[in-house]
Amino acid sequence: METLSVAEILGWTKGRLLQGNPKTVISSISLDSRKLKKNSFFIAIRGEKYDGHNFLKEAFERGAKGAIIDSKFTPTYFLPPLLRFAKQNGGGGLRRGGKKILIQVADTRKALGDIAAGYRKRFKIPLIAITGSDGKTTTKELAAHLLSSRFRLVKNPGNFNNEIGLSLTLFKLKKGIEVALVEMGMNKPGEIKRLSEIAMPTLGVITNVGQAHQGFFKDKQGIARAKAELLGSLSKGTAILNKDNQFFPFLKKRAKGKVITFGIKKKSDFQAREISSVSQGIKFKVNNLKLKLPLFGYFNVYNILAAIAVAKEFKISNQEIKKVLRNFKPLPHHFQLIKLRKFCLIDDTYNSNPLAFREAIEELARMKTEGRRVVIASEMKELGKFSRKEHYLVGKFIAQSKIDFLVTIGKLAKEIGKGASQAGFRKENILHCQSNEEVVKSKKIFLPGDLILVKGSHACHLEGVVEKLKNQERLTSI
Repeated sequence: METLSVAEILGWTKGRLLQGNPKTVISSISLDSRKLKKNSFFIAIRGEKYDGHNFLKEAFERGAKGAIIDSKFTPTYFLPPLLRFAKQNGGGGLRRGGKKILIQVADTRKALGDIAAGYRKRFKIPLIAITGSDGKTTTKELAAHLLSSRFRLVKNPGNFNNEIGLSLTLFKLKKGIEVALVEMGMNKPGEIKRLSEIAMPTLGVITNVGQAHQGFFKDKQGIARAKAELLGSLSKGTAILNKDNQFFPFLKKRAKGKVITFGIKKKSDFQAREISSVSQGIKFKVNNLKLKLPLFGYFNVYNILAAIAVAKEFKISNQEIKKVLRNFKPLPHHFQLIKLRKFCLIDDTYNSNPLAFREAIEELARMKTEGRRVVIASEMKELGKFSRKEHYLVGKFIAQSKIDFLVTIGKLAKEIGKGASQAGFRKENILHCQSNEEVVKSKKIFLPGDLILVKGSHACHLEGVVEKLKNQERLTSI
């Protein structure tokens, strides 16, 4: 991060300077009092588990040059000991000339975004924003992999895709950075709009519109409108859209500038052909390019196409794309094939929603195996009033696919079993477990030669099941 003045922060946040010199310069911003650096500025954010205001004294003790507090902060409880500490360390109490900076704003979370937006304006560089119901993180990582072969790049780590994660990513911008690449997530209307106001993207990608976070919306049309908020920020920028998605016409109408398309079924600017699964991943053709990647799933073809569309906008050649993608490493917990001594696991525990679940089932059905195709299914979160119905429909889908054995975990996942059995899936091939531990202990689930898909929402912690099974296999193979 490049240096900022307190005056700039005050201008961007419309905050009130309670103490300190507005000419003071800071070199980093932190939300974690344990990770403060020299000349850092601490922003006290209120979260579900912790309130940053409780760590103000610790932040100053660790060397924070200043802090931002919100208007709900109660001076009578917190401020006296804080100011006593500041006075002991040259702060001088509440006065403009004090060395320790204290700024008050209405909302510290919003102030963080406002500072990030102001800081972003310093850098006249392309910024790519990626959103969608599925495939955001994989598409972002693929695009970053391609672009970093030629450009100095900043991207958000993992799925740091909310206002806090985006803001902290933008603070990584500095002289010499040529491109920024960010993922944008949401679970209610207006969030993508806010993230776009902060990031000011020049190119936007919408991977698809599905049923992720459906519980926060009346219908899928509402999800599509929320994703389309990204397009509203691209006054002259390029939009990259999935032509196969049912909401493509809706999204295209809302794009203000150039539109580039990708897809498999419909004729697109980047259309995949001759797709086939191979032992180590997937191969296909797109335009004049033949590709083979260590990724599994037709759904990943869409992610690859979107990333290639981004790369071509930056004039990266076909030859370079082919060379770079060959070395892409699959992301942990994203349909990750793990070959164990007796059977194979597919770790798809990163997250889940109805569309992603169906895509995973379709790919499992295509894959070759010596034994059974087994699904271990936990709950899909954030579906609200649609939860029971969507779990039931996933079960029906499983019954219509080439799946041999089904394991469900949790109350809502029981609806998956109900949907499967009522659609003709044999009841003796359905096992319901109350906990992840019960799954690991069950011997009838894991037979030699089986191919086992483990899938559920991140909140269900199915990655723990995968790790325990891997550890068991290591122990039995010693």
